[in-house]
Amino acid sequence: MTGPMLGAGGTNRPASDGTGRRAVSFAAAAGLGAQAVTIGGGLVAQVIVARHLGTADFGVYSIATTLTYLFAVVLRFGLHGLAVRSVAQAAASGPGTEGAVARHLAVLSGRIALVGLPLLGLAVIPLAGSLLLSGRLDGETIWVLSATISLEAVRFVCSECFRGLHRQGMAAAFGNAGRTLAFVALVAAVVLVGDESGLDVVLMVALVASAVSAVVAATALRRVLRCTTPAGVVAEPTARGTLRQGSPFLAAELCAFTIALGDVLVVGYFASDVDVALYAAASRAASMLAIPATILVGLLSPLIASMWARGERVALQRLLSRMVTISGGVGLVGLLGVVLLGGWVLSTLFGPDFAAGSTVLTVLALGATANVFFGQGFQLLILCGRARTATSIMVTFSAMTIAAEIVAAARWGILGVAAASAAGVALQQFCLTIIAKRTIGIGAYPFAGVRNRYLGEVS
Repeated sequence: MTGPMLGAGGTNRPASDGTGRRAVSFAAAAGLGAQAVTIGGGLVAQVIVARHLGTADFGVYSIATTLTYLFAVVLRFGLHGLAVRSVAQAAASGPGTEGAVARHLAVLSGRIALVGLPLLGLAVIPLAGSLLLSGRLDGETIWVLSATISLEAVRFVCSECFRGLHRQGMAAAFGNAGRTLAFVALVAAVVLVGDESGLDVVLMVALVASAVSAVVAATALRRVLRCTTPAGVVAEPTARGTLRQGSPFLAAELCAFTIALGDVLVVGYFASDVDVALYAAASRAASMLAIPATILVGLLSPLIASMWARGERVALQRLLSRMVTISGGVGLVGLLGVVLLGGWVLSTLFGPDFAAGSTVLTVLALGATANVFFGQGFQLLILCGRARTATSIMVTFSAMTIAAEIVAAARWGILGVAAASAAGVALQQFCLTIIAKRTIGIGAYPFAGVRNRYLGEVS
């Protein structure tokens, strides 16, 4: 099997422009497909589980899975983001070195997971459960969640190593998309076969899906590295140095978690299980409105990087303006549908008991629509050399948003949390877009290209 950076004919020369464009196109297509499967499959899974468990148990399930995601983020310590960057850079520097880097990151992730497992099971999950679930997690469920967290951390680092190796199809298959499909298939089978199964069985199914995905991803990565990498090519870096390099990726992902899912934990602390269920269902439905922004991130990222590097600022400005304007129109149509049919949407998807969350859905949909209009600012800053600025803004708004959600929850309940969350998303994305305009001269907002065309704001 040839290395990922080999050009035509198996030589170690750079790929031609045509090959490079095809590689970028395939990477974008694989990324978009994986995002579509993850988002759509996630909604299907939530619908199946909500209808099977009912509102109260679905509230507990929502908090448990949110905690799983949070602690998996902490446990992988940014190694997944470091894998994409470091492995790709190693591949560009010479054949063979990328495999050694990928192997080091995967092994380090496994070691962290093994050390973290007893800590999660003995202290972290019991403490979080006592705060958010009033101690309703029994000992077996605590260890199921702990094992799921450890496996998820390792699985995602391995899948992102494939992305660094420029194997986008394998990254999608072993990443969140593959794991989501496995969970949907297993939970659907359990629901169809055993109608009496409860929350503990659903969480066990999630553990099985994570275990299978992690084992398959690690096995596939080992085989790829065995075929492509000679032993002892590069000196292995220290674990401390690697974790220090991964810390910025960890900080960025924690900020993203705070904005996307932190509100569910706030609701879990202040509200009942039924309110958590209503909020989680509304949040999942509202996230569907942000799909155009998610698609644009995957589609435009390689174009932004290449056009900026070539100095094509006017063309980049017009491209971003047109794409955001189109996606914004789609977002407005979705928002109108939520305003008119929000209760019906929740009732149809999750069950009649969830229709009471229609007002929360409408408020959250406003934030999701703002994300569609102004959701390219962070990516634009990152790809155009303003990563520190983008990260600083993310950290600031994440802290402000979570604080506002806590205050709003204590005074106005889940509707107050929804308002604080939507406002936090809208203000963060708007600020990122404005900062991008002022620092690099590119406006990633609707009709920005019209202004630039007539006023010459971008040269």
